[in-house]
Amino acid sequence: MSILMFKNCLHFLELPNCAMKKILIYCSILAFCWQISACVAVYDKAEMKFQAAAYDAAIPLFKEAMVKNPKLAKGINFKIAECYRLSNRAHLAEPYYAAALTSKTGEPLDADSQDKLKFHYGFALAANAKYAEATDQFAEYVASGTKPRLQEMAKGEMESLKQAEDIKKMVTHTRVEHCAGVNTNASDFTSSLVNQQLVVSSARRLEKVYEGTGKGFQDIYYADFANDKTLANITSAGLVINTDGAHEASATFSPDGKTMVFARSGNGKKESDPEVSLYVSRFDGTVWTEAQAIENINSEKWDGCPSFAPDGKTLYFASNRDGDLDIFTATVNPDGTFGAATPMPKDINTAANEMFPYMAANGKFFFASDGHYGLGGLDIFVKEQTKIRNVGTPINSSADDFGLLYKNDSVGYFTSNRPNAPAVGDDDIYYFINDSVNFKYVNYYLQGITYFNTFEDKSKKPLTNTTLRFKDSNKNLLATATSNEQGKFKFDTALNMKMVYSIEAEKDGYLPKSESFSTVGKAVDVRTLPKKYNTITFDTDLTLTLNFLKPTNDKLPPEIEILYEFNKTRLTPESTTLLDQFVGFLNEFLTVYPDVIIELGSHTDERGSAKYNEKLADGRAKSAVDYLIAKGVNTANIAAKGYGEYELKVKKAKTEEQHQENRRTTVKVFKRSEYKPKVVAKTSGK
Repeated sequence: MSILMFKNCLHFLELPNCAMKKILIYCSILAFCWQISACVAVYDKAEMKFQAAAYDAAIPLFKEAMVKNPKLAKGINFKIAECYRLSNRAHLAEPYYAAALTSKTGEPLDADSQDKLKFHYGFALAANAKYAEATDQFAEYVASGTKPRLQEMAKGEMESLKQAEDIKKMVTHTRVEHCAGVNTNASDFTSSLVNQQLVVSSARRLEKVYEGTGKGFQDIYYADFANDKTLANITSAGLVINTDGAHEASATFSPDGKTMVFARSGNGKKESDPEVSLYVSRFDGTVWTEAQAIENINSEKWDGCPSFAPDGKTLYFASNRDGDLDIFTATVNPDGTFGAATPMPKDINTAANEMFPYMAANGKFFFASDGHYGLGGLDIFVKEQTKIRNVGTPINSSADDFGLLYKNDSVGYFTSNRPNAPAVGDDDIYYFINDSVNFKYVNYYLQGITYFNTFEDKSKKPLTNTTLRFKDSNKNLLATATSNEQGKFKFDTALNMKMVYSIEAEKDGYLPKSESFSTVGKAVDVRTLPKKYNTITFDTDLTLTLNFLKPTNDKLPPEIEILYEFNKTRLTPESTTLLDQFVGFLNEFLTVYPDVIIELGSHTDERGSAKYNEKLADGRAKSAVDYLIAKGVNTANIAAKGYGEYELKVKKAKTEEQHQENRRTTVKVFKRSEYKPKVVAKTSGK
């Protein structure tokens, strides 16, 4: 009774007894009728909300109606359970389905509702990981259900639940963590990656409340990476994309980041789309254009979860145009328009729901489904070549798990409404490291040995104390190392397996060496690795050439033993062999020091006339230089000079050995800009 009605009844206490009894009976009848009408009014409001898909708003009204009239408990419990199921909260539906199934009071459910109750109760049990009870419930439906299609689905679920324990035992080498800085008490879920940002769908704005869930409407946001696990600087896609009173979600982008496709719902107005449809917006260099519905893809039913293939030539999306949700594809034409929708094969699309498609850069196709063997709710599956399999725990759980995408080969993100800590909303974003299908940790490194040789002796010998620098393809210094007593070295920087590196080696007295090392195509198939954590080391070697032209401590120029026939300028066979070796050294030297002149100077002993010796020496030097030029030495880098007897090494030589020391070829190095052929100073008497 209301307060007003209670006050009015106080006046009746002053009347005669018989009149008072009649009035009390009348009041009791009136109060009972008021209670019934009040209960009916609340129930009617709840039913109106339910029929309008305002499930979250309907739940408290149904609960209020049940308190006011417990005799309606059976039907109301069923309706509350349906509200939770239809707003994607099956785990919360379980106790209400159970109450509706076991309640002995109230009117029995109609046949269709009783059938739904038996069928969906099994899914609610599975959503809470009560696999044995769920199996029993599905078996009950197979035995007593009235819809053949649902009976077949129940059989499939029974088989799936047999696999659940095996799926839970799968070794996946995957670690999952709740993403800090992005999740709120509202629904937050993954969409895609673009321009080094994570694209997020979130109901955090709360410009209005969506009565279906009691939360805000979904909008599209961008999140920066503070690191792989932490996201920050959450920014809205703007009011051109995010409209008031409608859901915008699941944005995906073309490879160049200039085309956005996303899902948008109607806003409840008469002229708006009554369903969820796909929209496209283009970036004109400054702003995103007004989004337009993709007419030749959209149907009259629900169309959402768009996702571009990595090459941008295919758009994947989900639609219930053929009944339950299936995944479709549409070709993206060169002009940016879209071809007709085509359903994916039946090995992916089941009689249940498939959604949130995603093609990874490595060619693996991921999607969420409650029709393949799973742990309850939506699970994430991967198709590799012809095989489809559940990615296992900890990515999948008994809750809804969906929206997987990769940032790189081993790090990615997904969404789950699992209720355990540290979850803060009904859908939260999670980070994972390692591929739950086949990834193992592997780091690649580079090691090697430094050697040296001379231009005359090509046999390699270990070179100690060599300084090495390791650079990326942009010449950024990544690491340094020094070779040990055995010439060995190792860089402590892990390799990128899609990079061409350079290794620079130098040591005083040797020509510096730079060589490239490519890792492209050298990554191993991680499935063949024996352990969870693996290290693979590549080997290389560098051989430095002893710098023959480095001046000695006494500043004398180096000498090369070029022999000639007696009293001739013609080279001997032994000398051409030596010059063949020397030309290789010269070309390497000139690559390192291109702006020099190499002078070959020929010297004689002092026997014979000075004029004759000078002419002989000049001819011999020229024959050696001509030979080197013919072998490929740049003529601009080499010069001949006959010194004759005017730069004796041993003056007033007396023995044949001393005369031989004077008969020599010197090699001098000059800067090109400073080279001036030396004028031989004549000595008297010669």
